[in-house]
Amino acid sequence: MFEDIRPYNDSEISAAMSRIVANPYFSKLSSFVFPEMDIEQVRDMILSIDNIYDFQLKVMHRVNQRIIEESITEFTFSGLERVDPEKNYLYVSNHRDIMLDASLLQSVFLTHGIGTTEITFGANLMQGQLVIDVGKSNKMFKVERPGGSIREFYKASKHLSDYIRMTLHEKNESVWIAQRNGRTKDGVDRTDQGIINMFRPEVIVVGGGVSNQ
Repeated sequence: MFEDIRPYNDSEISAAMSRIVANPYFSKLSSFVFPEMDIEQVRDMILSIDNIYDFQLKVMHRVNQRIIEESITEFTFSGLERVDPEKNYLYVSNHRDIMLDASLLQSVFLTHGIGTTEITFGANLMQGQLVIDVGKSNKMFKVERPGGSIREFYKASKHLSDYIRMTLHEKNESVWIAQRNGRTKDGVDRTDQGIINMFRPEVIVVGGGVSNQ
């Protein structure tokens, strides 16, 4: 039912790693993320990864460390005492950076023994096999940006809402979602009403508009 938007599962990781190391950009990315290793060492390490947890720990956590080292003066966080590692959560966050908002959060969770989340990933960003493989290996699932009629928008939103609900209650995974479509330009972080509607038990189309019950 969700094959069109879901992230990879563990059985798909080895194939994704093979595609990543074969990508023309691999050597450039390797030199940035693992400057202390030669490319063959990095290639062998990547090819040895066969599950999502190891990819997040060995690769994405290192990516985040390098970004912090190279571009952030001070990185701080708080509030982990309110997170129960035995529970699943729906995290609704402001959206200042397309990728780093959720990515940095995953590293914090990894280093503190908290399960990482699945992450919304705009279809407009899912361009090229390398981006798709890295994103889906990092528990990112696709969010469609439908145009056209209200019914098309409703259908995509309902599909996404059903996936999030299934992930929380059946897969027992937490989910991260931005509180609005796109980044705030004026620093005013207001949650989009459409996001709130997605969290309600049932959303139905009535006439030409959307109604909640």
